[in-house]
Amino acid sequence: MDTTVTRFGLANTVTSIRLLGGLMILALLPAHVLVATALATLCLILDGIDGRIARARGEASRFGAWFDNEADAAVTLVLSISLIVLHVAGWWVLLIGAMRYLYLLASLALPKLRAPLLFSQARRVVGLGQAILLLAAVLAAGVFPRLAASGWLAVLPAIGLIALLWSFGRDAWQQLSAE
Repeated sequence: MDTTVTRFGLANTVTSIRLLGGLMILALLPAHVLVATALATLCLILDGIDGRIARARGEASRFGAWFDNEADAAVTLVLSISLIVLHVAGWWVLLIGAMRYLYLLASLALPKLRAPLLFSQARRVVGLGQAILLLAAVLAAGVFPRLAASGWLAVLPAIGLIALLWSFGRDAWQQLSAE
């Protein structure tokens, strides 16, 4: 990864648009759930595009990777909050959106958690999977509000939370047990 890139570039602009779109989701709720879902879907699609743009244009950088990761975390937090606003799940759903930030806080007390992680396809699948589950729950709440009120939609973020706990737990275990 080139770390000498000195301009913001198209890829980081796409990430910025995704971050702004993610923040706009909350402004649309609860009145415009379908519009918010469409915007969240666009953010998810753009998440798959910004890295490709960076690599194709020679704009890949540590900052870009960090910015992409933090934008992912922020949009995930917004989707988690959305499920509370839509009465899909209780406050426990904030654990999904707060997981990245809790990990960062834990790394203050446990410096080994700051060690770089090796690439993991499983981590990518869990990250994408939980985003899709959150998005599906938001969409279903907009289309089937009675289903949201019944509590059954909470199963979707619960599955995402279980997978996320496994993924973060596995990473923490690897970092803490490294020599």
